[in-house]
Amino acid sequence: MGITDEQYAKELDKLKAEAKMVLQATHINTGASMPKDGTIKVTNKDLDHEAFNVSISTLIDMWIIRWQDTWVTEDQLFDLDDFWRIAFVRLDNVKKIEKHALTDPYMKVYRIIE
Repeated sequence: MGITDEQYAKELDKLKAEAKMVLQATHINTGASMPKDGTIKVTNKDLDHEAFNVSISTLIDMWIIRWQDTWVTEDQLFDLDDFWRIAFVRLDNVKKIEKHALTDPYMKVYRIIE
């Protein structure tokens, strides 16, 4: 009793499709603040936020104090608060963030470039 490789592949594809729908609907492993298109943006209101009132070098220092040179997941970064969402956009815009997609297509990691 068992299933053929073809049946297994079909069932696996179904499960992957279901998982993708659940992950997209719940934002699990993508960060609650991360938009579906993967582009994080700031608003005019964000320009008044304290994350825009500090220098890039200060943001780099703050990142290092918080996470050192370890890889940070989207969940760790974007589920915190607006400060780190805005700080990430600023650091990314000046190319101070190294980023990689993991083998799980829904998981990305980030690290500061000093």
